[in-house]
Amino acid sequence: MTTRLPQRRIARLTATAGLVSLGGIALSLAGTSQAQAKTLSYKGSVDTNRWGPVEAVITVSGGRIVGVRIPVSPNHTNRSVQINNRAIPLLKAETLSAQSARVQNVSGATYTVISYQHSLQSAIDKAKSAGAL
Repeated sequence: MTTRLPQRRIARLTATAGLVSLGGIALSLAGTSQAQAKTLSYKGSVDTNRWGPVEAVITVSGGRIVGVRIPVSPNHTNRSVQINNRAIPLLKAETLSAQSARVQNVSGATYTVISYQHSLQSAIDKAKSAGAL
């Protein structure tokens, strides 16, 4: 005895003039290009201050900084963790807004900010050298 599986409807995919339609859902691809879609990350040098190391990694797409990670930051004491938990989100937001390493100091996190600026500038320089910024 042979069992027949029910036939499934396959959605029709059409693409014309930057518009993709999939089963009644349309997505506009206007204004996108391969250059804009290319996303690369650049790691800054580790900058060490009296409280520990700081490293910034930027993500660049379409000639802009679209993301910032700080995988290394001082965390040897609860106080360092507390300070960086407050400072790092502010530094990331300012970097995305300024599109540069010129970020405001965060009260209580001066050493972290200075090291962040150095590492961030290193990452930006690498991105510029690669032609991404």
